[in-house]
Amino acid sequence: MKKTYFLLTLLASLFVSAQAQWQMLNTGFPFYLFDVECVDQNTVFLTSGQNTAFLTSSSILKTTDGGKTWVRKYEKHEGDPSVRCIEFADSNVGYAGWEGLLKTTDGGETWVELDISTYAMGSLQDIYAIDADTLFVHSLIKLYKSTDGGQSWTEKLSLPQPARDEITDIFFIDNVGYLASEQYIFKSVDYGETWEIKVTSSDFGEYIYGSKLYFQDTENGKAFYGRNGYLLKTTDGLESYEIIRHEIFCYEDGFCFPPSRYEIKFLSPQYGCAVGYDAMSEMTGAFTTEDGGSTWQLVGDGYEGIGENHLMSAVDGTGESTFFIATGYKSGSVYPAGFIYTNSTTVGMEEQLTVQDIRLHPNPAKSDGQLTLACGEPLKNIAIYDLRGALVKTIEIADQTLHLTLDTAKLRSGIYILQAQTTKNQIYHEKIILY
Repeated sequence: MKKTYFLLTLLASLFVSAQAQWQMLNTGFPFYLFDVECVDQNTVFLTSGQNTAFLTSSSILKTTDGGKTWVRKYEKHEGDPSVRCIEFADSNVGYAGWEGLLKTTDGGETWVELDISTYAMGSLQDIYAIDADTLFVHSLIKLYKSTDGGQSWTEKLSLPQPARDEITDIFFIDNVGYLASEQYIFKSVDYGETWEIKVTSSDFGEYIYGSKLYFQDTENGKAFYGRNGYLLKTTDGLESYEIIRHEIFCYEDGFCFPPSRYEIKFLSPQYGCAVGYDAMSEMTGAFTTEDGGSTWQLVGDGYEGIGENHLMSAVDGTGESTFFIATGYKSGSVYPAGFIYTNSTTVGMEEQLTVQDIRLHPNPAKSDGQLTLACGEPLKNIAIYDLRGALVKTIEIADQTLHLTLDTAKLRSGIYILQAQTTKNQIYHEKIILY
C-alpha cells in the first residue's frame, strides 16, 4: 500500500463529482502534517510535528471514521524516535520513522522502537513495504532492505558520489522495482537485491530534479519531473522511453511554479493527484488528472485552489477515488497547521472545521478582558494555540463544568485557535479573535 510521500480508471462524471466534494477537516492537533497513509477509506494515519530541523515534537495520528475524529497513537518524548514517514504493509503491520524506526503489529494502536543504530542509516526519508516482513527504507543516498520485519538490514544501493543527488521515490510490482533519484532511475528484477541504472539526467540535456514514479504493471510506467516539467513514459520496463515536455503545477491562468517538494499518487492508470509547494515563495496547490497525467486540473476555486489556506505537503489515496492530503502552515492564513483535505464521501460536510457544540462570548474580544466558554458536554481541558501551532495557554478542569471563564489578559492581540476536550474525549475547536 505504497504512497508517494506524499491524496487521488474513473468516468468523467465521477471525477467531477469527486472534485465537488473536497472538504477541509481539522485533526485537532495544530502541528505540521508531514505524511499520510491510507489503510482504507476510514482508517488513515498522519505523522505530525513542529517543522524544525531537529523535530523536537513528533506524533502519529489515527482516524477510523474517515477523518472526522483523530487520536494520537504515538508521541515523541526525550530519547524517543521522531517520525516523518509512515507506511503500512497491511491493516495490522506498519512502520514509521525519520530519526529512528517504529513498528506496529496491532493496526497502529501501539508502536515499538526497532534498533537500527548499528547501521548508521541517517535520517530516513521514506519507507516501502512489500509485505509485513519485507521492506525498504532509504536515507538521502542509501537504500536498505529487511526481510525479517525490520530486525536486521542490508545495504542494497548507494548513489554514486560525489554528486548532487538523492533518492526521491521507490516503486515495486512483484519482483520488479524502480528507484528514482535526482539524476537516475534504477531498475531491479530480484526484489531489490541488485539495481541497474536505466535513465540518467544526461538524457534530458539538463540537470533534472528527482522524479515520482507510477507503474501500472512491470513494463508500463511513468516518471513525473514536477520541478522541470518533464514526463517520461515507458512501455517496456525502461528498455526504451519517451520524454515529453509537460507541466503539472500550473494555475488556471497558465502560471506554473517549480515545487521544491511534491508528491504524486495514482489510484488507477488514469486517475491521480499531485500536491506540492515551493518553500521560498509558498506557492502551492493540489492538482488532479483523469487521463494518466497528460493534463491536470487545479483542485478548488481561486488562484491557488485549496492551497489558499495551507501548504500541500503529502497525498495518499484508497479505493477508486478517495484522497487525503496532509498540509503544513502557510504564512498569512487564518488557519493554523493540523488540517487535512479529502474528497471522501464518508465525511459529512457538517463535520468540517468547527463543531457547533461550543460557544465563545464575546468573540471578537479585548486582549485584556475575559471570554465565556459554553459547551454541550462537560469539559476536561482547554488549550489555546497561535496560528503557527505554538501552545500559549492550557487549563485543566477538574469539576466537569459546562461553562468556563477565560482570562485573556496575558494574550496579545491576534487570532488564536481554542481546543476544548470533553470528558468523553471529544475535541472541539473555535477561532478566537482578540483586539
